[in-house]
Amino acid sequence: MCETNRFHLHLVYQMHPTSTRIYPLFKFSIFINNDIISQIKTETNRYATQQIAAQKRKGPISKNSVFSRWKPVTISEIERFLAIIVYMGFVRKPRLRDYWSTNPIYDSKFSSSLQISRDHVFSMLTFLHLNNNDTYIPRGNPGHDPLYKLRPVFNKLMNDFHTFFIPDEELTVDEGICGFKGIHFRVFIKEKPEKYSSGKWTPYWKESFSICDSCHSR
Repeated sequence: MCETNRFHLHLVYQMHPTSTRIYPLFKFSIFINNDIISQIKTETNRYATQQIAAQKRKGPISKNSVFSRWKPVTISEIERFLAIIVYMGFVRKPRLRDYWSTNPIYDSKFSSSLQISRDHVFSMLTFLHLNNNDTYIPRGNPGHDPLYKLRPVFNKLMNDFHTFFIPDEELTVDEGICGFKGIHFRVFIKEKPEKYSSGKWTPYWKESFSICDSCHSR
């Protein structure tokens, strides 16, 4: 069973021949790799440029607006941005700005230790994009893709999932719910904790993570 329910180590080791264990960060980097991070950087910068130009056509931009404060992002900044987003999932605080707070009640120093300012992270959240809006086909027109905004990253992840991991033959499928407030794919389920959500099917593998990990190191 363990021989199939695992990452294809021969492919992983070709990428990182010095690795002796598959750490969580290492697994994360297999899928959220340089190609995806570069895609995020390119499209975020492109979208910011598009939006700033659109605002300038409307009139003068306030010096204190997010458009004036914007600085093009780098690969390194996208990596640190993602680290902060993951950290926010583990450590909950009342407001986003509290992750940079010096108040002893909220101060955790993690976000500030990454040497990326709060305002820059907020700007990145404003302009974060994965695809080029210039080639978007509006809904109702021929060729419209409901997943266009996610398509490059979605396709890359789907390809890498098939490449690096094959689950066991026996799977249990259960319905998972993730919070979602977009205009498409929305459903309302009164009994669920997340009332307005997007439904998805979540597979649960029979073996535990520790069993798979023990097979890797065998």
